[in-house]
Amino acid sequence: MQTSNVADVIIFTKNDALKKRISDHAKMKGVSNIVQCSTAAEAIDAVKRFAKGFLVIDWSADVQQCTRILTANRQVPDGTTRPMLIISADVNENLVTTAAEYGVSQIFFENDNPKELTNKISQLMVTANLSNDYKTTMQAVVKLRSKGKNQEALSKLLALYKKTPNDLRVTSELGDCLMAVGNWEQAAQVLNPMKETKPPYLRGIHLYGRCLMHQGNLKEAYAILKSANFFNPNDSERLCDLGNVLMQMDKLKEASSHFEKALEINPEYQEAQKGLSQVKLLSGQVNDALAMMKNITNQREMASMFNISAVMSMRQGRFESGLKLYMAAVKTLGNNKKIHSRLLFNMGVGYRRWQKPDLAKACFEEALVLDPTYEKAQKHKDIVEGLDVSDIASPNETQEITDKEMAAVTKLNDQLSDEDIKSMDFDINYGDLDDEDINEDDLEEEGITYKYSLL
Repeated sequence: MQTSNVADVIIFTKNDALKKRISDHAKMKGVSNIVQCSTAAEAIDAVKRFAKGFLVIDWSADVQQCTRILTANRQVPDGTTRPMLIISADVNENLVTTAAEYGVSQIFFENDNPKELTNKISQLMVTANLSNDYKTTMQAVVKLRSKGKNQEALSKLLALYKKTPNDLRVTSELGDCLMAVGNWEQAAQVLNPMKETKPPYLRGIHLYGRCLMHQGNLKEAYAILKSANFFNPNDSERLCDLGNVLMQMDKLKEASSHFEKALEINPEYQEAQKGLSQVKLLSGQVNDALAMMKNITNQREMASMFNISAVMSMRQGRFESGLKLYMAAVKTLGNNKKIHSRLLFNMGVGYRRWQKPDLAKACFEEALVLDPTYEKAQKHKDIVEGLDVSDIASPNETQEITDKEMAAVTKLNDQLSDEDIKSMDFDINYGDLDDEDINEDDLEEEGITYKYSLL
């Protein structure tokens, strides 16, 4: 007679004796499908195929790969409400906080009574997948968000939050959903108490750090993310967020090490690949960056990454480096007229900030050649034409414009083909360069967004 509410059991361990023990007990309880995994890739495939399966993870097999499996499981609609058990050789307080971060149901320490392992497995099998409002709502939220229906997910989370305002998981996911719909201030208010949780609830702390990063509070964001990383240094998403914060703080070497660590844990993690590519752009290693980007980005994303890197360089006062990145972007992506015109526009903004109005004007004019309807390029061309050099800089601050620089801008249009290329929307959603005449909208067009803002 079947005494289990689960149809599938997924076991990740390299210990054959432990694998056999768990498998035999599951069979005795009536489970017919037992998936034995020795690699993270096998386990990740299994959690995707058997969304409600009971997941058992042997922490001593490989901590980094165990964390990778749990991170992947979080993306499965029923993943974080499935029954999960971690088996560990050592009593470890950090493991307790890490387990809570991923919604793990139980931990078994091997120095406990051996019978306790089978008792815990039996208990989880019986109580697993019993329907209740909490589980049903959380499963629905993950499914809705996977389909991009964030507003619908938010409505469900708000209703659940009113019923369970002290539930750390509900609070964290509500904050994450608020960020997804762009309500960063409310997200910060909801997530702020997470930094005081005891024991620390790492998922909520991480999300609060991500929110602070988006709001531009980089020092506090770094401190918050670092505190969560102390307890669990193997979460690839958090390592990537730390890399992005450090990159925005212009600490490129440290940022690179965090992206590399994330890729060590999960070599297929595209956000870390993009982050490392961007570090290479900022470091002037354009060819290396392009080699990485060509397999992980499309043309629109590549344009956005060039733009972010250029803006970041110029905000650090490296105007020449920033403008060289725009030049490289135009050379790489210049076969698309609309993207080309937007890149030229942003080059013009950069030259204005660098106090080179003639070059700025040339960029705006070239942008208008490519797209005569581009109102913002016309607006800034008009502004530059109405400026006297004394309006933007003292004689000592104005830098000489070389013939080589002017030729580089005025001949950019030569790189365009005559083909009728379909227009692509392009959006640079990263604010201005602190020029008093340039507001946030001046670096925004319709279409593209990137995960992290520089504001």
